[in-house]
Amino acid sequence: YEETIRQFKDTLEWFQEIKSTDIVKWELKGKTIIYEHTYQEDENLRLKSLQTFFITSENRVYSINYTATKESFNTHIKWVEKIIDSFKMNK
Repeated sequence: YEETIRQFKDTLEWFQEIKSTDIVKWELKGKTIIYEHTYQEDENLRLKSLQTFFITSENRVYSINYTATKESFNTHIKWVEKIIDSFKMNK
């Protein structure tokens, strides 16, 4: 988590973390981060993103990302959550 936040701060022109939540799914520990940032080619375009990632015991990382404009983010977030919930992890 700390490394992900550090990378966001290093690579994005403007970054603000909104919320982070620890989660467990498929017996894997994970985290969901919601954050706002600007589009690199247009500083006036504010984006809002969700990144959910899980780490396996073999140190494999699975990441699911959703990005939209700040204004339209909530329009589709319920669908994104349903999509995330629909995944199955094969062991």
